[in-house]
Amino acid sequence: MEQLASLPPLAIVVFGATLALIFAVRYMGLLSGASAPPEKSQTSAQVAAVIVDPTALNRLSATGEAIRDVRSTARSCV
Repeated sequence: MEQLASLPPLAIVVFGATLALIFAVRYMGLLSGASAPPEKSQTSAQVAAVIVDPTALNRLSATGEAIRDVRSTARSCV
């Protein structure tokens, strides 16, 4: 605290304003998050299902491995 007291008055004011701005932005963000309606639409459910379901990714990985195996077999035959 002694270090803060030794600062010039303008620095203390700027420091206080910066802290006030940080807390105000945080408070406004919490308010807007609390007042936002929950998303219960069909599209958000579909997006969540796509993100959670790894079936397509697994199929793509298997296809990539099969292509790699075919290429390595073709190169060994040449």
